[in-house]
Amino acid sequence: MTTQRLLKWGSLTAGVLCLAAGYAMTGRWVFLALSVLAWLVGLFAAGWLGVVITVLIGLAAAGVCVGAPPILMILSATLTFAGWDLSHWESFVAAGLSPEAVARFEWRHYAFLTLALGSGLLLALLGRQVSFQLPFGILLVLAILLLLGLDRVLHFVKK
Repeated sequence: MTTQRLLKWGSLTAGVLCLAAGYAMTGRWVFLALSVLAWLVGLFAAGWLGVVITVLIGLAAAGVCVGAPPILMILSATLTFAGWDLSHWESFVAAGLSPEAVARFEWRHYAFLTLALGSGLLLALLGRQVSFQLPFGILLVLAILLLLGLDRVLHFVKK
């Protein structure tokens, strides 16, 4: 098994374990069973992996709504997003790059993935602790700036 596949299934498995632990703590056995079922479908039906990842993210969001520990649900969503990214990396590698090019970009990709998901996880956990109110106008301006920034990043990446 390649490093990439090991990391992909390891992160998805750890994400499902976080979901299972959160749902077991609250006694939501149906949600726990759905989490494990989704993981099994993803494991044995590779064509359904996109649907499985969507279901796992939805179950993490539902977990917050039904009273599961938010820390476990946030961690589960983060690990599931890592699995999603790594599954897309797998299709990128299958596009026909030379093994040297793949090796050159692989560890750089892992470093960026760790940085992006780690900072996102840190911000999500910080957002759980810090609370402040902003007027709607300021939020609107910040949202527009965020969208413009994302547009610039996508434009830069396409070049």
